[in-house]
Amino acid sequence: MKSFKQYITEEKIRYDSLPANGVPFVPRSDKYRFTADGTGSGRESTWGDWPKSETDTLKTGLFAAEPKHAAPYSMPRDMRWLRTDAKGPNGRSQLFISSADYKRLRNHRTVASHYDDKDFSPTGRGEYFASGENVRPTKQVIHDSPLEILRQHHIVRPVRNLDKKKKSLVGANVPHETEGEF
Repeated sequence: MKSFKQYITEEKIRYDSLPANGVPFVPRSDKYRFTADGTGSGRESTWGDWPKSETDTLKTGLFAAEPKHAAPYSMPRDMRWLRTDAKGPNGRSQLFISSADYKRLRNHRTVASHYDDKDFSPTGRGEYFASGENVRPTKQVIHDSPLEILRQHHIVRPVRNLDKKKKSLVGANVPHETEGEF
């Protein structure tokens, strides 16, 4: 017998920076590389010097996530961040960003593209991937404050030295996720 929750379709969200002209765009599908062990994925065009393997797979589509996991992507894509699973008040995880980037967030606008859950499959890392070239959002919402989005799901902690914070997390064996080069 199915539970009530299994009948509810949850939407997936993708955040992208709002273009300078202020007009939202429909995120387009891209070619992504997935590592065979499931620990890595990224745009094929920006894979760079990361090792490639014959066991990697290439898929065309786009990423989205549940709101909590998508929230950090409401920041500009060049911002680095760390997220720990250590829960603070109200069960929210901690998200660390540099103090300099924290100030930049006040002037950043983002667009949230909402998608129907049925188009996406889990990747096993809190993200979802929709294969194909014609994945379209059900709605789009412009947000003037990524900080509000972030604070709904995380405790935002600006730090002076993000590299030093990462080293302390690694040294203390604290599980965490990162975005950007460390």
